[in-house]
Amino acid sequence: MKLLTICIPCYNAINYMHKALGSCLLLKDELEVIVIDKNSTDDTYLAALEYQRDYPDTFKVIKNTNNEDDIKLAYQHATGLYFKLLNSYDWLDRASLVRVIETINDVIRVQANLDVIVTDYCYHYGKKPQKVNYHKLLPTDKIFGWHEIKRFKKNQYLLSPALILKTQIVKNIIDHFSMDTSFHMEMLAYAPLPYIRSFCYIDMPLYCFGRDPFRWVKNNSLKSDELLKVARLYYDYFDIYSLRSRKQRNYMIKYLAMVSLVVSILLCKENSEESMQAREDMWNYLKYTNARLYNDLKGTLYGKLSIVDGQLPNKVISKGYELIAKVYGR
Repeated sequence: MKLLTICIPCYNAINYMHKALGSCLLLKDELEVIVIDKNSTDDTYLAALEYQRDYPDTFKVIKNTNNEDDIKLAYQHATGLYFKLLNSYDWLDRASLVRVIETINDVIRVQANLDVIVTDYCYHYGKKPQKVNYHKLLPTDKIFGWHEIKRFKKNQYLLSPALILKTQIVKNIIDHFSMDTSFHMEMLAYAPLPYIRSFCYIDMPLYCFGRDPFRWVKNNSLKSDELLKVARLYYDYFDIYSLRSRKQRNYMIKYLAMVSLVVSILLCKENSEESMQAREDMWNYLKYTNARLYNDLKGTLYGKLSIVDGQLPNKVISKGYELIAKVYGR
């Protein structure tokens, strides 16, 4: 059995994919690397096949000819005990990867239940590397629950780059990956939350960004109806108030507030009659389907910035961009 499945979606990635795939060559016996080619028009698929030919027990290459969801497709072929998403223009730090595999081996040895491994991550573009860490929030090198997590700061979230999920949890959430891939990393961090009971934090930066993950917010191409669909998917996903842990509930509300602010900013950025109506529809939908959640979102900083009648003032949009950029560690 493989300990960790790494999913790497690729599209026309021939110029940068080798760093991502090469970072997974360490500990080949413990890793399973699933490369999803999204109908590339360059030599991405052929290059990935070379890795599969050279390391057949580690690499699986799948051509996504039917335009299926990448995470769903990878999960169908995953055999690892844990699951990690890696973009083709990013890579994994090798020393941190060794530590992760050692941790999984320890969990197996003592027969412990561990739902998610949390690691730091690092941005490697710009003038100098910038590390995002959780050492003031989470206990280190032990298995712990929600009650041991300290208070989240207003711009502090456990984002997808920090998470290594138990594959069984991915099974519970896989049906919710049918939206535009722009929100995949956010949903992969939000959807598991109701099923997570146990954490382990490794204070080393595993995930290394080669590109700005915030760029999709700046260059959004989703239409108003698609953004409205995204918001409703989040709002309807799970009954937050059925959870027993107050910290778990509060964190999920905090996360929904962040997503709501992102969607509101994108709709206001479009600044059309259709987008303004979609923004009003988004809040009215939540208000009349889940008044309790609506009121709780209104009480958060991000909610207060989002739930403003009409077009958001430019200074509010700028402040929103600034806050969301900080969420991504920028």
